[in-house]
This record gives sequence, structure tokens and C-alpha cells, in this order.
Amino acid sequence: MSAEFADAYAYCNSRTGDVLRLACAVDGSRVSHKALDLSLHLTNVSRGDTLDLLHVVEASAPSHLRPEHVMNECDLQTSTAGVQADFHRLSKSPGETVTAVLAKGAAAYRADLLVVGAIGLRIEQGNVHAHGESFSVTGSVSDGTRSEPHGEPNPNPTKEEMNPKKFSTLYPAPSNAGSLQRSDVSTCIVKSTSRKVTPSAGKTILVATDDSPSARLAFALVVTKLANRGKDLVHVYTNSDNLDHVETMLKKYAEACADLGLECKTYADRDRRTNVADNILKRAETVEADVLVVGTNGHAGESILGSVSRRCAQTSRCTTIVVKDPRM
Repeated sequence: MSAEFADAYAYCNSRTGDVLRLACAVDGSRVSHKALDLSLHLTNVSRGDTLDLLHVVEASAPSHLRPEHVMNECDLQTSTAGVQADFHRLSKSPGETVTAVLAKGAAAYRADLLVVGAIGLRIEQGNVHAHGESFSVTGSVSDGTRSEPHGEPNPNPTKEEMNPKKFSTLYPAPSNAGSLQRSDVSTCIVKSTSRKVTPSAGKTILVATDDSPSARLAFALVVTKLANRGKDLVHVYTNSDNLDHVETMLKKYAEACADLGLECKTYADRDRRTNVADNILKRAETVEADVLVVGTNGHAGESILGSVSRRCAQTSRCTTIVVKDPRM
């Protein structure tokens, strides 16, 4: 194993440990159900993975989308999959965005990966939110600052909140948390156009890499936590036409997959008529990827989410995982 991969594996393990802590945003929408299905597929019970379900409470929600109803639907999905999950209600302050609340919730419950639907129920019904209130997972740069993994329990929980069979204790929003774009928590964005992943079938995962530290971290998360040996196919793609360099680089990725018993295919090309993100998205369509995985590129300025990963997250038709690297 190369020193670069050894460093990526070590850092990935230092962040996640031996298990994967997943959080999934649930709101009763069709894409929310799909996001939960994927979360259940990614949760490795035998490894000890944990799953937290985050529901943002909105006073205007109709009765069939109140927390109790959403929780009952989630219970049915999780029990069918044989996965135990904790349901959490998250309070939303006036003027606060849904994405900001989710970012804070994921940080408070120390999630390694937040799974969220790209479209909320109100958009499905045709009532698109105003700017800043949509279920856009990338948010806006002005939507607050980075979220930090902390939070204290509500000192005055209601009787309902104290019932462990119903809801966990609500955590107040850390005052310095912001949108998912600026959160340090890696995010899995499930689209209405995403392919449905079933437990009996393997996933086709495309990892886009420029061999930067953040790209290697994304690859490390895939091969150590997200991909299943004997089931999943890992594709590694780089947007480059420097053939001498690319051949050596991709060989390292293929060997790393082989060492872990994962099937891997590698690709390299460069269409200079389009941008890097569009080339990645084209490759994702070509290999019929169920999941596209990208790392942040470290050139985002104040925004943690870089331009390539942002465009992939916003425009990909398949599920996209954006792996955040706080070192960048």
C-alpha cells in the first residue's frame, strides 16, 4: 500500500472509528423514503453501525406529516430491514432554514454521513420554497458558519420527548452551525431520479478522483465503510489525459480495491470542450452508477463544498456522496 493511501485510511479511521454513524433526514416525502432505504442498505448491523433519523418539525405541516406519523412510517421501514434506528425531532427557529437545522442535528449526533433527499415534500407537490427555504442540500454561503459536533440536551423536555420509545431528547441548535454546504459532515444526496438500491443487489459506485488528499479520503471511506465485498462494483475515474501519470495512479486504486477483495474498474479521459464536473457526470451515466462519490477539492475559499463537488451534487441524476475533508 502506498504511503498516500495509508495516510487516507488512517485519517478515515480516526474520524469514523470501526463503525459508521449514519443520520438520515426524514420528512414523509417519497424521496425521503428512498433516502431511508439507502441508509438502511448502508448500515452494517454486524459491524455495529448506528442510524439516527432526523425530522425537522414545522408547525405548518399537515397532520399526516406530523412527527408521530413520520416516525411510524420509519419504524415500518427500519423493522422490515432489521435495523434499529433512533428517531429525533429537531426544532426549527423562525427564519432558520431546514438545511441549517439538519447540519446542526447531524453534528450534534456526531454523524459520519448525513443522508438527505434532494427534494422536500412541498416541492414534490409543486409548492416550491422561497430561496433559502428549499430542501437544497448545498444551501448558500450566507446560511451560517461551520457546524461543530456539540449540543446539550434540552433542560426542560416535554413528557413526549422523555419517552425513549417515541423521541430522543431534543438538542438545541448550536449558535455557530450553518447549512449543509458549510458543515464538516459528509453528505449523501439522494435524488428522485436515483436508482433504488435493494439489499439483495449490489451497488455500482463511481469514485471520481484527482488523487488529492480529499479524493483519497473519499476513496478510503468507500472501500472501508460503504462498499460490500462480493456484491458491489467500484469504478474509479479521473478526468485527465496525462496517460503516463494516470496509468500509474489508477493502478494504485485498483490494487487497493483488490487488497480488500473489491472488484474495481478504472477509467481516464478528458473532454476539454466541457468542464470537469460534466465529464464526471457523463462517466456516471455511462457506467450506470447507483452512487457517485466525490471529495471536496480544497479550492472552495470560505465554502467547504468546492465547485466540482457542488455541481455534481446539484446536477447529478444519481445519488451523490460528498466527502468532506476538514483538513483542507
